[in-house]
Amino acid sequence: MKKGIITLMAILISSTAAFGQVYIESLFGLDLPIQKWTNRTDVDYLGAPRDARVFGPTDAANLRFAAENDTTDIIMVLDEGNCQIHWIRCSADPSQRTIQRLATYGDFGHGVNQFVSPRSFAVASASPYYDPSIDYIFVGDRINHRIVRLNFDFNPGSPESDEIIWESTTFVDTNFYPVDLEYVDYGTGYVSDNRLFALDDAGNRLVVFSHDGQLLQQLDISDPTDSTFYVYWGFTHKLNPNGSVSLYLANIGDSSVRGYRYSVAGELSFVNEIFLGDRRDSHISEIIYVDRIGLWAIESRGPHLYKLSLDLARVIMEIRGEELDPTSLYYLHKIRVFPERIVLFEEMGDDTGILTFAFNPPSGKRDNDKEEIIPFRFGLSQNYPNPFNPNTTIRFEIPQSDWVKLEIFNILGQKVKTLVDEYKNAGGHSIIWNGANNSGKQVATGVYFTRLSSGQKTEIKKMLLLR
Repeated sequence: MKKGIITLMAILISSTAAFGQVYIESLFGLDLPIQKWTNRTDVDYLGAPRDARVFGPTDAANLRFAAENDTTDIIMVLDEGNCQIHWIRCSADPSQRTIQRLATYGDFGHGVNQFVSPRSFAVASASPYYDPSIDYIFVGDRINHRIVRLNFDFNPGSPESDEIIWESTTFVDTNFYPVDLEYVDYGTGYVSDNRLFALDDAGNRLVVFSHDGQLLQQLDISDPTDSTFYVYWGFTHKLNPNGSVSLYLANIGDSSVRGYRYSVAGELSFVNEIFLGDRRDSHISEIIYVDRIGLWAIESRGPHLYKLSLDLARVIMEIRGEELDPTSLYYLHKIRVFPERIVLFEEMGDDTGILTFAFNPPSGKRDNDKEEIIPFRFGLSQNYPNPFNPNTTIRFEIPQSDWVKLEIFNILGQKVKTLVDEYKNAGGHSIIWNGANNSGKQVATGVYFTRLSSGQKTEIKKMLLLR
């Protein structure tokens, strides 16, 4: 990957000085300008009042809504210490980004709207845009031994009316302590095919749920023939071309990463393990996979970052703590990478922790001629909605300016519509198909295929038209 610079956007603040230090970190082999907010004071958490202050941040989530002539982001922060969710509503356009609302949801307890030790988020959505009619937000409620299903009621013209809605819970058993959640979108266009995985560190298992939170499987990840002390504190996943899912688990017991494969048939098998060393005063606190940066394991103290090969055969790159700002990331324990931001969490020993945000313009844009950030990739997104009638939106991106073809074929392989056949600039693009063929006639109910071609690359997605 080309080394680049992600440019800090002054999107939530009018004065950076009022909100803490700005510094450069070489995270993931990139030079990232970081804006840090502590949560020791009322004003440092994005200008939030006292009742919106974070006490123990453990995870973040991002919801994106399509609104008229704009998109809107809901940035959610899970606060384990206060047993609350804080959310920030702001425009998704970096040039127009302002805080539209700060709000808080939840409380300590065992009932509706209450949590005890909520530690991880997962957004169950098969589209870049959150659809409250079919999508959900899941929270792992550790001490209550359950997965909580929430939803977000978005009101485009009235931020003050936005609210989080409690929908249901799934109780597993009294030995269920969910420490991390991962939602796997299989890309079939059917949310019923997708899965929610919960890592249970106390029960030493992976628990599998449906898209709507129904309990499906409990998979044992202990090894009775191995006396090694395994304590898993985080995991990540990668969807493979054959439909299987690679799962990477961070073992804090001996600073190792263990890899498993979850097959299409729902079977779990051990693949490989890589030992990263016993640091004695530290552990592997986080592991993350993102297409643009690869697979990384993070040792909390220092911190010490390791880029790993996907087969866990070797360490590709190391970034040691002394290469980072000594006053900055010292106890890094959680990272979330979203399309246009990176969210980092720190723990400061017995302190309340530090919440750190790094923001950047949309992928591939240049801030100026000397500053270049992560490039666009070649990719065709799943159409949305799917199934559809009669309109659906198809999004794609290309890494460099080139001639692009975007075509629709029926199940017999016959071309029914050419949507794009022209030169396109590098970046993201979208187009709406209204269900008509090249002659302007509406096509019949059935399965259709979208094919994106540019240069030597081609990608195909399946979609369903229901009339």
